[in-house]
Amino acid sequence: MQQLQSLAAWIESASLARFIGESMWIIASLSAIHVLGFTVSLGSALVLNARLAGIMLSGAPMRELALPASRGITIGLLISIASGVPLALWKLGAVFSSSIFQIKMALLVAAALLHFMWLRPRMRETMDSSTLKAPALAALALWLGLGLAGCAFILFE
Repeated sequence: MQQLQSLAAWIESASLARFIGESMWIIASLSAIHVLGFTVSLGSALVLNARLAGIMLSGAPMRELALPASRGITIGLLISIASGVPLALWKLGAVFSSSIFQIKMALLVAAALLHFMWLRPRMRETMDSSTLKAPALAALALWLGLGLAGCAFILFE
């Protein structure tokens, strides 16, 4: 853990991290981009998994919903990661030591793995969403938990 804190302190002292941390406009812009990317991912994941779980849009054909929603998850995650990394650079030690941030990252990894390694390949194999109901409910719980953790991190950081 000490090595991680030393690495974080070294990164925080880098000129790029200091440049970001000294500019309210850069922090605000990165924050806005991060939230927009996360909103695209979360919204796409909620619609897709609610459909797979049979909670809503049961009349919508899976072929018309699955690919655009999966793209939304992917694009939103890429935007969130691309904006979240520089956003964290200037206060990396505090971010790493935040239990809320650790929970947020664990939920993100679990939700992304479930989507990309389990649900997405099976959506391509079958358009019968009844076989995907239980994993879709688990994915819904993970994505909603991730949204709550993200809000908690913003409120309590």
